[in-house]
This record gives sequence, structure tokens and C-alpha cells, in this order.
Amino acid sequence: MTAHTTKLKRIISEMESTELNTGSEIRAYCDKARDALKSMAVELEFTATELQSRLMELPPEGNEGRMKVRTKARTCARHLRKSAKAARTGAAEATRTWASITRQFEYILGPVKKVKPKKILNLKI
Repeated sequence: MTAHTTKLKRIISEMESTELNTGSEIRAYCDKARDALKSMAVELEFTATELQSRLMELPPEGNEGRMKVRTKARTCARHLRKSAKAARTGAAEATRTWASITRQFEYILGPVKKVKPKKILNLKI
């Protein structure tokens, strides 16, 4: 079990207890969803690499060569890599959920504070 798996279990247990009654709870839930999906993406990538390595070690079938086994292993691992990509997309969508809520329900949440950009340098030439 990797550190990401442990983190994922902790995040999911925290998400289950969220009631979504306040704006801060909704935002915290969206942040936790993003973190969970990012951890899931990393876990899937690691597993895809491990699966591909293990499948490449298998003996070839009949008269096929080692290259055929490598191609088959890469094909099988590709599905987990696509799952990892989908999890990363899900993490981005979880972040967009909060942004959408702040736009659509601004009248309930209150106006969003606009941050004035800070000047880095005051150069006089």
C-alpha cells in the first residue's frame, strides 16, 4: 500500500462526513474531491507501470517473440493510464465546481473579494 492509497482512504472518510450545509463545507468538499482524484491518478499511474513490468516478464506464447509480449503488456497497461488521465480530469472538474458555485450563487454567498495585484518593484529610472 502506497502513501497515496493511505491518503486517499483518509480523504474519502472525511468526505463521507461532510454535510454540504455551508459554503465553506462545499468548498472543503470540492478541495477534498480534487485531492482524492489527484491521489487516485498517481496510484493508477504507479499501478500501470508495475502491471506493465510484470506482464513483460511473462514467457511468450507458442512461437511469438518477446516484442509481442511487450506490446501486449503495454496495451493492457494503457487502460490504467487512461483511467489516471480521467482521474486528473475529474480533479480539475472538482475545482471548477466551486468556481461555478461562486459565480452562479454569488447572491447567496456574497460578493467575491477582488484581490488587488501587488507591485513587485518600484523602479524609477
